[in-house]
Amino acid sequence: MSRSGPAVVATGSAVPATIRTNDDPIFDYLHQYPPPNQDLFEGYVQRRVLAPEEQLVDLMVEAAQAALQKAALTPAEVDLLIGYASISTWEMPNDLTLVATKLGLASTTPIVPVNSEYSNFNHALVMSDALIAAGRATRALVVVGSNWSQYVNYETPPAVSVGDGAGAAVVAASDDPGHLRIRDIASDADPQYLGGMYVAADPTQPPISPQTYASPVFHMNDLGVDAFKTFGMQRPPTLVQEVLARNGLAASDVTFVGHQTSTRLNSAWQTALNPKVFVQTLSTYANMTSASIPVNLDTCADEITTPYVALVGLGPEPSCSVVLLERAVP
Repeated sequence: MSRSGPAVVATGSAVPATIRTNDDPIFDYLHQYPPPNQDLFEGYVQRRVLAPEEQLVDLMVEAAQAALQKAALTPAEVDLLIGYASISTWEMPNDLTLVATKLGLASTTPIVPVNSEYSNFNHALVMSDALIAAGRATRALVVVGSNWSQYVNYETPPAVSVGDGAGAAVVAASDDPGHLRIRDIASDADPQYLGGMYVAADPTQPPISPQTYASPVFHMNDLGVDAFKTFGMQRPPTLVQEVLARNGLAASDVTFVGHQTSTRLNSAWQTALNPKVFVQTLSTYANMTSASIPVNLDTCADEITTPYVALVGLGPEPSCSVVLLERAVP
């Protein structure tokens, strides 16, 4: 397991200071008029949300600076910035460009937005690893942030689940056997459910007064509910099992760090896979969408005691991605 090559040499994360609890007035409509399928979204005690005057970019910069500090690198030493701001100020360019400016990266540093909700971090790690292995980059900074608390309709069930956050990682060549490095990857999708969950402006719907969210917003229709109950609950643990099997590993060898939507999904995954460690911060951070994996990888580092870590992303197509990491442990 101890070999030279690309590895995750440092991580960082940041969450807003504002705490939103379940009795926040923004949820009054849902408490008064419980909609169908609200039982799919449960397990939250609080969530961190950006205040009206705060920007997602600043969270992403804070997470990136923490990762760079741990890696003992300056922004000038980064030669690839990759990740995603979701949801960006503009459709394009992605706010990742503002992250580069605020960090002070060189103007020659490539900026690569990876729009693959909610597996952005997984895919950015894989691309960083490949580019460094090919000699096309030396030190990659991966940064993913989410501000979905500002882009959900607070009269719909998913709104209760959403929190904001940002996570980062530095990927670089390393001889340290204790650093996490990619062992295997896998992905799968089921296009029969495409269109069940999406983010878009919806001019056909009457405005909500008072306005409690921005446009566009997240939509989840009956097809999306079906995808949640079938693909969402069943495919992530089976895809992890397939990756473990072809590497001769057991669930007892792995720590699970995954997308966190609800205890309905987390409980189903944990029961089906039964990993050695199942990392989650759902009760305190709720669903940080694309940022859940990198934030939990950083903030729960002390819980990760196994030689293998499965990063498990789930997307609204629906899709699933697995990145199997390995390291030497004492």
